[in-house]
Amino acid sequence: MNEKLSNRFPRGILSGKNPNDLEETAGQFPEARDIVDAFYRTLQKEGDKSDFDNAVEKAKNAHRFKEWSHKEILDIAELALQEMHALENAAQDKERWKRISPETAKSVKRIVVFSAPGTYTKPVKDDRWQEKKWAWGMDRLRDDRAARLGIVLSGLAIGKDFSVFDSLEPLDANDDDLKELRENAKEAVLASRIRFIYTGRPDEVEAVRKALRQHNSFIPEKIVDIIDDPKIDNTLDQVRELGKSLHEVYEAGNIKAGDSIVFVAHGPHLVRMAGLLNHFKSIPEDVNILFDPLPIPRLGIAEYPFMETKGKLFNTVSGISAESCQYRILGA
Repeated sequence: MNEKLSNRFPRGILSGKNPNDLEETAGQFPEARDIVDAFYRTLQKEGDKSDFDNAVEKAKNAHRFKEWSHKEILDIAELALQEMHALENAAQDKERWKRISPETAKSVKRIVVFSAPGTYTKPVKDDRWQEKKWAWGMDRLRDDRAARLGIVLSGLAIGKDFSVFDSLEPLDANDDDLKELRENAKEAVLASRIRFIYTGRPDEVEAVRKALRQHNSFIPEKIVDIIDDPKIDNTLDQVRELGKSLHEVYEAGNIKAGDSIVFVAHGPHLVRMAGLLNHFKSIPEDVNILFDPLPIPRLGIAEYPFMETKGKLFNTVSGISAESCQYRILGA
């Protein structure tokens, strides 16, 4: 998935410097109680964060709340933040891909990317994220990472070394060193039979398709399955449509018991996604789920976990989310 970068991308991305390169994040995450307070305030629309009973009653009347105690709500938030901490620590581990075994690589049959703020060619688009500069370019970062991961896993599976792709961000078609590797990488990905899945809104999907059709794409278009139902507008829609697709593939015998599916996304989004995946049983139960987290952009280290944890609370009380599905962190 590679195309010449738009000149509207942030300078750090254009230069190849990782804008998400973080130092220690302990103590920078939000507190669960603050997220829960904000959750109650949103339910009430009145700003009285201490009136839990009124918040519950209001939500019940809206038919999206069942019997949840204050402690249960707080526990959900705290557990979500703990998961995000673990994923963020893994995301910052620059040696993690080096610990992926050939056996794990061979088990991976699909690499899944959920769209993110921006598109492949534009760092920002007209949506609720456009004012959050820390979120600019997130879609491109996920797409390129999935491509790099697919190449690295393919090499491990067939006995070739593509570790040069471990730390390349973004994938630059004009990099002279990579030009020589591109065809070898394509051949390896085809030989490994790994397939990619991208799901997003029509504008996000179109940008990925355009990139895949470029002559200098690192990933052959024919091994990328794009879920582009026009109804898709958010993560919930993506999870539902992905589940339909994966169960069809499973029933056809193209994914089997013991195989693995890797999800590439930022940690906070993965945590909210995990509850939805579990609730809707989107993944066949005997298929392994692996998460490959990207680092949280440093300017969003407090706000992004806050937003996704609050979203997980709403999903849970609305009856569309469960506890996180069972997953392992790739290479951890």
